[in-house]
Amino acid sequence: MKITVEQATAEGWYRPNTNGGYCMCGCGQRVPVSSKTSREDGWLKGAWKRFIRGHNARTPEQRVKMADLGRTPEARARAVERGRLTPKGSASPWWKGTPEERFAQWVGELDEDGCIPWMGYTGPYGHGWFGINKRKSVPAHRFAWELERGPIPEGHHLHHLCGNPGCIRVEHLEPMTPSEHSRLHVSQ
Repeated sequence: MKITVEQATAEGWYRPNTNGGYCMCGCGQRVPVSSKTSREDGWLKGAWKRFIRGHNARTPEQRVKMADLGRTPEARARAVERGRLTPKGSASPWWKGTPEERFAQWVGELDEDGCIPWMGYTGPYGHGWFGINKRKSVPAHRFAWELERGPIPEGHHLHHLCGNPGCIRVEHLEPMTPSEHSRLHVSQ
């Protein structure tokens, strides 16, 4: 028996993609169509998924900020100005522009802890990731460091002094050898 969108929504286990087939995190990428029905994952066969894998891992505050993108005329104008949406309202391709210009689109505003949050994709451990081109992604804090301070010393990791893995503020980062870095994290 085939389950319809209306039945699945009424049962409460399925929420449809209300973003026209684009990821609901606001990244502007197309989401895949589900190949199976899964009540646990909230997927309905033949319907768009809500998020690209991992994009729903953002904090609730980041999701609220991204969900507001394009909802009001003022928010839509800001999104067009920053290059996140085209004037007609469709998401702009993420690879347009230089990496520096695209990186700037996903930099958040200074928060109460003095951190600058990454508003793009975050991995399962909270670190932001940035696509330099169609084939290569790097941790967002490493890209921020290299933009502002140049190459990271050979064989070094960047430690978040603030303890916030989603922070890309260069003043909150310190290069360390892998042994120093792991020793520091074991002691915390």
